[in-house]
Amino acid sequence: MSAGLPLEIPFTAAAERLSTDHDVLMCYELLLGRDPENSFVIQESKTQPVRRVMEAFLRSDEFANNVAGPFRRGARIAHDSLSRGPNAEQIAWLTMMLRLPDKLVMSLRDACDWKTLFEPLSETLGLLVCPAPITSPPDDPLAALQARVDQLQAMLQQVNDAIPVLHAEMLRLATSQKR
Repeated sequence: MSAGLPLEIPFTAAAERLSTDHDVLMCYELLLGRDPENSFVIQESKTQPVRRVMEAFLRSDEFANNVAGPFRRGARIAHDSLSRGPNAEQIAWLTMMLRLPDKLVMSLRDACDWKTLFEPLSETLGLLVCPAPITSPPDDPLAALQARVDQLQAMLQQVNDAIPVLHAEMLRLATSQKR
């Protein structure tokens, strides 16, 4: 497993219920860009709330290596092999599981490809800016150092992206407590 999630993901109450076959399929398609390998992994995931399944996928090396890392580099992501972009059912499911600002929900509903789905999610939640694990250090010490610098820059960007999101959430909570 890679390091933890980049930010606290704002799940809705719907994400607290036990996962169904449909929820697990949506997690595979939306988060990993593929179908589940077999029915056993679906059954195993159904013992967990949707939130935990989503968090596990987002923390996985597969997500870091096949989705977040390539997305950050502008390369093809696993999803490109699955379909041209998210469908309305996938977007509706995602917006039902995550508490998102209305503007972001509208943006996601207009997503015509995976890039236009993941870019606003990345900007708002930091989902795709977490550095991918370096599986094997390069033989060249300079390349290894550059890889580490790139990783630290990505982490710094993640922190910088998180600050306005967290500030907005603090303001929202402060406003709701005053009511």
